Amino acid sequence: MCIRDRHQAVYVSDIHGMPAIGRFFALPKMRRYQHRIILADSETLLDPFPRREERVTVLDLSERMLDRLAPAPLGSELGEHLAAKGVDFRPHSSLARLDHHADGRLKVTLTNGGELVTDEVISAMGLVPNTDLARRAGLVTNRGIVASLETMQASDNHVYAVGDCAEIQSRSYFFIEPIRRMAQTAAAHLAGELLPFEHRPAAIRVKTPSLPVMLCPPDRSQADLGRWVSQRVADGQRADFVSRGTLAGYALAGKAVSEHESLYRDVNRRTGR
Repeated sequence: MCIRDRHQAVYVSDIHGMPAIGRFFALPKMRRYQHRIILADSETLLDPFPRREERVTVLDLSERMLDRLAPAPLGSELGEHLAAKGVDFRPHSSLARLDHHADGRLKVTLTNGGELVTDEVISAMGLVPNTDLARRAGLVTNRGIVASLETMQASDNHVYAVGDCAEIQSRSYFFIEPIRRMAQTAAAHLAGELLPFEHRPAAIRVKTPSLPVMLCPPDRSQADLGRWVSQRVADGQRADFVSRGTLAGYALAGKAVSEHESLYRDVNRRTGR
């Protein structure tokens, strides 16, 4: 990402825009800075950075961590754990302007009018499928590469689309569990068998050692029809998303993540998957 001022370009490191090998080489370089600002709702990036002598500031338009995926108490607890490691979370804020500072660092002007001086600004604002190569190859694309539910074949039957880049019935999938099943669908077709891809609730492991978190947010068709209900657990947090009297999702933290597999089977059974 590049933002221009009157004199020269000011660069923002776009982590999610990098291929995995690019992130592998970029992250060690970013760790050398004393202060970084992350424009993000991606908590997976936060734990590798903070050290005693360093600071990380996270700008997010939401009110708390994981605000769109988990109930408020769980997001607040994750925020507390990360704050203990030096993460400064700034809710309801984002970057309005980026300039060079007199000391050679970067001056960030926030949307709420505040200002920060930092060494590095990192953009981690969601995932967008990279379809450039597919478009140049003449494949049908929308948000992603349009793929068949039955076989994962693209518009050219010699091409299979699997992973972040694929779009199935107007949906894209960015998590490991559905991507694994896409690969199984494609492999079955290549072997002369049929194993159609099934839409199932997403199982998301938040990759932060600060606090074990396992999420199964409700499907978008259920999200406005239910509510989060907290359950008593011995050590950790558990909240069930109940829609029309049926378990449609859950959020687990701490030792409660051990309940994930049984709850995931229950959600799939109750939603008919």
